[in-house]
Amino acid sequence: MSAAKDNKKPTLAGQRIRSRKRDEKVKFEPEAFRDEILKGLAPEAKPADAPAAAAAAAELPAAAKFQPDFEKAYKFLDGLGNTQDYHKYAECLFDILISGGLLAPGGEVQGEICPLSLFQLEEAEDNIKGFANLLNKLIRRYKYLQVSLEEEIHKVLKFLKTFSPENRAKLARFVAALLSLSLISVKQLESLSTDIPLKEGISLEFFARLVRAWLVDTPMASIAPLLRKEKMDVLDFCPPAKRSAEYFRTFCTEMGGLDDLVAWQASLHTRDVQRMLQKEIAELLSAETPVPQAIERIKAFVEKAPMPEVDVIERLFSAVMDAVEWNKKPDLIADQALRHIKTNAPLLGAFATTEPAQVALMVRMQNYCYDNQNFLKLYNKLVVLLYKADVLTEDAILNWYAKGHSPKGRTVFLEQMAEMVEWLKNAEEESSEGEDD
Repeated sequence: MSAAKDNKKPTLAGQRIRSRKRDEKVKFEPEAFRDEILKGLAPEAKPADAPAAAAAAAELPAAAKFQPDFEKAYKFLDGLGNTQDYHKYAECLFDILISGGLLAPGGEVQGEICPLSLFQLEEAEDNIKGFANLLNKLIRRYKYLQVSLEEEIHKVLKFLKTFSPENRAKLARFVAALLSLSLISVKQLESLSTDIPLKEGISLEFFARLVRAWLVDTPMASIAPLLRKEKMDVLDFCPPAKRSAEYFRTFCTEMGGLDDLVAWQASLHTRDVQRMLQKEIAELLSAETPVPQAIERIKAFVEKAPMPEVDVIERLFSAVMDAVEWNKKPDLIADQALRHIKTNAPLLGAFATTEPAQVALMVRMQNYCYDNQNFLKLYNKLVVLLYKADVLTEDAILNWYAKGHSPKGRTVFLEQMAEMVEWLKNAEEESSEGEDD
């Protein structure tokens, strides 16, 4: 027993156990962070020259009375990152820089307003782009802020209803500048689908203003792939009750500066309708629908979704050729192809009633024969068959031969058609001589 008492374990009596730094709770004080921002940025938005400001003070909004110094603002924010935790306060930082203060749920700005913020700037192109470049420089210095900026834009776009029309206009141009600088992705525009702004037309107006500003620096050819990548349909920004290609076109035309966007959307709509038409034709052919009924169904479709006859005949020929499982033996394909085209000649003829449509049919046949090498030597035979079936006219064939043909396999197909074209020309000359006599 005495031995056990002598071997007592040492204690830490009188010693204070220090907690690990990682276990210590760090206070989150957004108001204190905002105050630090105000200390540095408020002086950077200096009053304009006294005479000019006094003369226009009654007419200009408060934002217009300041001349921003973006270079000084950047130096301050760059230095502040050494003393403040931008990781923790990134959302607060962008709240202040965009709206001027901390944003409450719903988009209301709380507390004192920072003069050097997007919503306090005058809506001038130099101001908006200068402000975007300020953030670009800051993000190049603190790269982790880019993710936070994207999250901020995603959040702020949900509050469009709360913001004034003037601030929405500034925000649209600002987001366009950020997209031009590749600081955010088009995916953030999904926030425009918020119910109330969408129903009231706020989302469409914002999107239109954004694209109009974006087109100043970026061509539609570069914008379109970004929209397609996110599978973004611009018609989705229209109010649900008015959502149509016609409404979108009218709205953008009235706003002005959006011709490229309207043309691009129209081309997408046309392609969608063409795919639907080809699917409809494929179903008719698969069901072996009698030709008269098939013609009636296709004409009914075209009446509901009008499109040029050239587009109809191109889709029709593609559907006709796709409806067959072609023989794998090249020597048997010729007979199969001629029988198939002869069967469907009345269907093709019903939608090749004009010379442009007939030339388009010949070009589509040419491209098909070129892309499917087993049909390469059949082109002239197909043309002769359709000529005898009164689907193609002499004028259409001569037009195709002279200037309407496709560059694909040009030499091969012109050589194939040379004999028939010569025969048509001679027949035309003999006919004219007979008339003279």
